[in-house]
Amino acid sequence: MDFTLQQIKHVLRLHDLIKRKATGDPQAFADRMGFSRATLFRHLDGLRSLDAEIDYDKERQSYFYKNPPNFSELKKILASLDD
Repeated sequence: MDFTLQQIKHVLRLHDLIKRKATGDPQAFADRMGFSRATLFRHLDGLRSLDAEIDYDKERQSYFYKNPPNFSELKKILASLDD
């Protein structure tokens, strides 16, 4: 799957919020990201295609990782592009 630079930045932001269990419910998460719910779900599916096991905790009203991906190398590449 090919990603644009903007999509990669979105994925990393999604990743950060999910990692911190700070997403809120799906509508709040979509609003926070500036997406529609449908776009949010497409991005979550994109993360899942990268072997991220994402689930939703109804009690905490937040997405979380069962098995988080490691995007550290991708973050380094993006940081070098922003310089």
